[in-house]
Amino acid sequence: MALRFAFLKHFQHNYQRWNHFQKCRYYSSTSSSRDAKYAVGSKILGYSVKEVEKISELNLTAVRLEHDATGADHLHLACDDTNNLFSVALKTIPQN
Repeated sequence: MALRFAFLKHFQHNYQRWNHFQKCRYYSSTSSSRDAKYAVGSKILGYSVKEVEKISELNLTAVRLEHDATGADHLHLACDDTNNLFSVALKTIPQN
């Protein structure tokens, strides 16, 4: 019984290490494919890519785009999460 317990403890420890390694490998491979998609100076659907910055703490890539026709700034946070959010912020000029 003690041998079985020791084996299970050893197996669990190795599985946790393997699982952590797999997650790190997954995130590093998806992040690099994201970075390759957004190259500074490239054009994507009427936008020009101005800046690209990898934010490893949040496992995402921040991409600053500029709309070619209007000059509007667009900040895109590229990540592997399926949850999506859209927000618009307009500059309001004070009257006084």
